Amino acid sequence: MPHASIKMLSGRSEAQKKAAAEAVAKVLSETLGASSKYVSVTVEEFTHDEWVSVYNTDIGGKLDKLAVKPGYTDPVTFS
Repeated sequence: MPHASIKMLSGRSEAQKKAAAEAVAKVLSETLGASSKYVSVTVEEFTHDEWVSVYNTDIGGKLDKLAVKPGYTDPVTFS
């Protein structure tokens, strides 16, 4: 029963967010062999200022657990 959480800066359309969530759900179902009825995906939006907290908690604070690491280390300037 995989669940994925997509966290991003706000500003994308509802259609973009829905398409991204559906694509992630499809890939999880296909690659993990899980029925699509057991896959769930959340989409959360954050302001630029809020992103620092997201980075510190979910990215920088879990570098040892990240399967794909970002190409930036500064959540303020994204460099």
